[in-house]
Amino acid sequence: MTRASTRFWLVGRDQKVCCSAKILRKVARHGKTDEDFLYVASGVVYVHEDVEQTNEIIASAIAYQRIRYAEWGPDRDTPKPELVRLEDLPWERHLVGTPVQVVEGLVTLYEEVPFDHLYSWGRLPGVTYEQALANMRFFASEVAPRVRETVEVA
Repeated sequence: MTRASTRFWLVGRDQKVCCSAKILRKVARHGKTDEDFLYVASGVVYVHEDVEQTNEIIASAIAYQRIRYAEWGPDRDTPKPELVRLEDLPWERHLVGTPVQVVEGLVTLYEEVPFDHLYSWGRLPGVTYEQALANMRFFASEVAPRVRETVEVA
């Protein structure tokens, strides 16, 4: 079935269920079902064979992004957000890790909230071109095929 429009979910575990329930209530209010929509998961996805190195590469980029988003908030009278300490990053909101960890995260996400497409940042601020390219290649060769196989079997 071709889905008529698109809805987004953030990849984080605590966010997706909330967004899913909100969307489904609104869809039902208009006499439609979830089959009428294309579902898109969106968020930070970064894969590397070494978790420590992954955290080094991506932590400051995620912190920078979180601060910028907070600064762009709707209320201009709100004080500027405090710097995000790297040890306080909400890692559970991002799919960052080894290929096995990222595959498990994506499969779990799909099982809980089936999505049609996954959008992720190709290159976060501070991540070099080479690092971003290595991540995309690693994702394409090690993660995507395993997720596709697992989801198609289920």
